[in-house]
This record gives sequence, C-alpha cells and structure tokens, in this order.
Amino acid sequence: MSTTSVTTNRAQITVAEANACLLLGKAFGLTREFEENLPDLLMTVADDLEDELTPLARKVAERWAEALEDEPAATLAHTQLFLGPFEIQASPYASTYLEPDSRLMGETSQFVANTYADAGLAPADGPSDAPDHIVTEWEFLYYLAYQSVETDDPKWSDCYHRFASEHMASWVPQLAAMIKTASNHPFYSALADFAEAFVTHEGRKCEIGLNN
Repeated sequence: MSTTSVTTNRAQITVAEANACLLLGKAFGLTREFEENLPDLLMTVADDLEDELTPLARKVAERWAEALEDEPAATLAHTQLFLGPFEIQASPYASTYLEPDSRLMGETSQFVANTYADAGLAPADGPSDAPDHIVTEWEFLYYLAYQSVETDDPKWSDCYHRFASEHMASWVPQLAAMIKTASNHPFYSALADFAEAFVTHEGRKCEIGLNN
C-alpha cells in the first residue's frame, strides 16, 4: 500500500484520535513502562472522542489508574496474555489471526513492513520484534495520524484510514475476544473493548467516506 494513493473524501483525523492511538499503544505495552500520568491523559482525550468511544476510553483510564496501584497483578495479567512463557493466551501479532497457519514473518508481517516502508519508516537497527505486533501497529497509526494533523496532506489520512479499516479492523476484534475470554483483569478487559470499538469505528468512517 502506498501513501501516494489519495482519497480526498476521507474524514479528517482529529488530534484526539491521534492521541488515542498513541495511548492505546502504550496501554498494550509492558507494564513496567506505564507512566503515572497516562490514565489522566487518556481521560482528557476521551472527552474529545466521538460519543460512542468516550465512555469506553474513560473506563480504560479508570481501570488503568487502578492497575497502577497494583502493578504486580497487572504485570501477571500482561505476561499471561501476551508473553507466556508456556502458553500465550492472546497473541499480540496480526499474523496469528490472519495467516492460515498463524505463522509469524509470513505474508502478513511482510505486508505490514512494506506499509511502514511506504510511509517512509525504515526498520530499526539491531534485533527487533515482528512488525505486526499490536504495539507497533498502534504506534504506526499514531505516526500517520500525527502526520495528517501536522501537514493536512490527505495522503496521510488516506493511509491512516486504510491501515485502520482494512488491516487492523481485520484482526484486532479477534484479539479483543481472546483477551476477554482469557483474562478477568479489569484493565485488559476494558482495553479490549476500547481497542475493538476504535478500529471498528474507523472502519465505519472509511465506508461512509467511500460512499459519499
């Protein structure tokens, strides 16, 4: 997918949407990297999101603040869900849900890596995780949203909407379902609901834009 493909009737990306992507990436990250101000930042962002997303974002912010008060429990939940070591309850890689054999570094990983390259992002030097990790994909979506907000160039919003609606919406709801089935930790349950709603919402916005 090339960022030079421009669709001018896509909805403008808001600063709140951009910041939501950034915070979703941090929420799926390692708990030891949680910062105390993140729940407050998300609560502020929530007020500027569209109505259907606001209560879900607020709930994540509330549960995130609680998780910071009991970090060992959050760390255990994160480890069991995304790291293992014996069984990963909710794989954080798109390939798990989109590849017939759930194989990492296959066509899905290559598609995502190519999409990053088309947006001007080169692979990092040294060892790195598979490009289709949920954290990396949220960070990429934030990058596209930030570029759109800063430049007002429709090529960035086009890439943002395509990546969110055609790629992330094809697997994040499955990840969310796995999280809610596997974990009863309130933070991750709320995070799954918000992440699923966010990408589903972006998909609907994209469809509306294409039909106008």
